[in-house]
Amino acid sequence: MVKYLRFTSLFIVCAAAIILVETACHAAPKVQVDQPVHDAGTVTEGMDVIHEFIFKNVGDQDLVVKPKPC
Repeated sequence: MVKYLRFTSLFIVCAAAIILVETACHAAPKVQVDQPVHDAGTVTEGMDVIHEFIFKNVGDQDLVVKPKPC
């Protein structure tokens, strides 16, 4: 009986550890963009076009956005 309880306890601890590790490994930021494409229409050469894209992090970790160097 004691051997059965030890085995059961070990099994429960291992199962809980696997579940916690799997959950932590899948945690990630996820970006959501309401309007991923913008059509500015016809633009005369030399004119500036300004449009604001709204990003939202719907993941479960911090989302870091870094500018790409020119």
